[in-house]
Amino acid sequence: MKRDTLEQLLDWCIERQVSLALEGEQLKVYGQPGAMTPELVDAIRARKPELLDWLRQQQRGSTGQAAAAALQPVPRDGARYPLSYAQQRVWFIDRFEGSVHYNMAGAFRLSGSFDTALANEALRTVVARHEVLRTTFHEGEEGPWQLVGNGDDFVLAVSDLSGMEADAQEQAVQAALAADAAKPFDLAHDLMLRAAYLRCGQGEGVLLLNLHHIACDGWSLDVLVKEFAAAYQALQTGQEPALAALPLQYIDYAVWQRGAANAAHMAQQISHWREALADCPPIHSLPLDFARPAQQTFRARSHAARLDKEAAAALAQLAKQHDATLFMLLQSAFALLLARWSGEQDVMMAVPVAGRSHPRLEPLIGFFVNTLPFRTRIDRAAGFAELLAQGREFALQAYANQDVPFELLVDQLRPERDLAFNPLCQVKFLLQNKLPEELSLPGLALSPLIAEEQQIRFDLDLTVTETPNGLFLNWTYKEDLFKPGTIARMAETFACLLRAIVADPHARLEELPLLDSAAHAAWLAESCGADATDGRELSVVQAFEQQAARTPHAIAVRHAGVALDYATLERRANRLAHFLAEQGVEAGQRVGIYVERSAQLLVAMLGILKAGAAYVPFEPKNTRERIGHIIADAGIEWVLVQPGMMDRVPVAGIDVLALDDSDGWLAEYPSDAPAALAGPGDVAYVIYTSGSTGTPKGVEIFHSGLADYLAFAGDAYYDPALQGS
Repeated sequence: MKRDTLEQLLDWCIERQVSLALEGEQLKVYGQPGAMTPELVDAIRARKPELLDWLRQQQRGSTGQAAAAALQPVPRDGARYPLSYAQQRVWFIDRFEGSVHYNMAGAFRLSGSFDTALANEALRTVVARHEVLRTTFHEGEEGPWQLVGNGDDFVLAVSDLSGMEADAQEQAVQAALAADAAKPFDLAHDLMLRAAYLRCGQGEGVLLLNLHHIACDGWSLDVLVKEFAAAYQALQTGQEPALAALPLQYIDYAVWQRGAANAAHMAQQISHWREALADCPPIHSLPLDFARPAQQTFRARSHAARLDKEAAAALAQLAKQHDATLFMLLQSAFALLLARWSGEQDVMMAVPVAGRSHPRLEPLIGFFVNTLPFRTRIDRAAGFAELLAQGREFALQAYANQDVPFELLVDQLRPERDLAFNPLCQVKFLLQNKLPEELSLPGLALSPLIAEEQQIRFDLDLTVTETPNGLFLNWTYKEDLFKPGTIARMAETFACLLRAIVADPHARLEELPLLDSAAHAAWLAESCGADATDGRELSVVQAFEQQAARTPHAIAVRHAGVALDYATLERRANRLAHFLAEQGVEAGQRVGIYVERSAQLLVAMLGILKAGAAYVPFEPKNTRERIGHIIADAGIEWVLVQPGMMDRVPVAGIDVLALDDSDGWLAEYPSDAPAALAGPGDVAYVIYTSGSTGTPKGVEIFHSGLADYLAFAGDAYYDPALQGS
């Protein structure tokens, strides 16, 4: 396609998601593989001097102000308008896997006189005002585009539950909330707002509102609630709603974001992020309670905690003393907490921002919210005051470069992509100093109603809300990754860490406690027992076999409702050892284990040791790339895997063996112990660590010395709360 002017060339680059930047005096061009067509390369080369001059001018001027000035209404001439970057990502997810987890559902319990006819008209008023609520999304040869409809088919659905008994009615309400939250939007045909009213009796009911995230964000919900209330009150008094005219619509924003006038501004900010996020870790290293599924799940649970107003005031005062904000202090402290729990020194987290840097965007409903990737590097020998200074500087730079859509940033940086986790950031942090807008209608008492089913798009989400009574901390987490007790303990350690920071902000980071003295003493009392001296010369296999002979019917392991006595555990391990020997496993070889913590994990470990081999455990959070690296580095030819996790293991060149939760197919193998194959100097297992705790990245432990084996094996599952205690 011919591009006659510089502006057309810039527009072409944006269409191809190619960014141009001036680094020193050199022109840098970045884009996805395949984006740089030969024609585009030739066009850039031909206009390189003009591009360099233009980029220098943009650097000297205020590109942000120039870009903002170009944000104007576009003609409504029936053209196929582009999607914003955020919309395009959600649209793609919807096409690929469905996007019901992007439903933004809310409900209010109403008591009093509620006129459904007026409510229907008030909501139609809001739909008529905001084009994005009556926009549908379509696909053409050049990609997705959006079309604004008239919204005439919007209607408030009304259901009558008033004839039910109280318990049955409440069950019906919860079922309706769950069903509505789980009902997908058809982005090509539906309005992006749906509403329903459940009549529960005289003057009692529940109002359900549901929007798709492609047309809405948290700020938009406040706009919707406020405008609905204003329109309802006006109609109730017989007046036409008098809402201020909107200066722009969301399509104007999408066209501007994709336009040439915004190109230099984006290029300048992308250059900042490229440097700030160079070589950042692709995924967090928090210990998971369950293996990460091959594809993300979104089922969530929450844990609530509070810090009283005295503690909140102390934190705010400390932040002020260090020329920082409360957000900067809490974000730095949360990064430190994640580092202490994970053992990492490079922590990433997502921080949402409103994305409405221009005042004319503030009254609009639409998907403006942006995500900033915050990076915190932890020097354990430094004090918290130094960490806070680093966090303050990163935050200031991040906010100064907040206009780059997260989706465009991911396209440009090309981090590791995996269906199992979000790119760049899997943990989110938010400080809210403004409570959500409350729906208030004359003659009605309203209270928010929370659906029992929750969803989350991050592994872990900490939202802190400032209230007159202190700080409210809501820990939301994926229930397929974490147990409730784990998150409760994490919340307790965060509170302890914050108290320690206030007490001594200059203390070394590695010395700040995560347990208070009483909790630490209780843990020590529970975990310390008498020293054992007998049998220290034995290998772990010999010691286990002797114990099994002494107490065959005593419980050896109990987990998640499964209990195995010593005789059963010994029998299954022996059969597995004979099977491995039949497969060609020999003394000194290494066998991988990809099994969640369970009784079956002990069967796998003992079976491999009894075969004379060494086991190499993979952590549940390991990615396919990490597993592939360990397999190659350790020379692994066999991997034992529990059912349901086989697709997470690269299978080229290795045997993947699925384990049962019972004797199953192993029953045909001998149950007696195989002849001892391992000598005192043979390796028992190889542990691949992050290297952040001072241990080598591959640690070999030898069969000889039961005490040494148990000491290191116990440390391999360390308690994060005790690090530095």
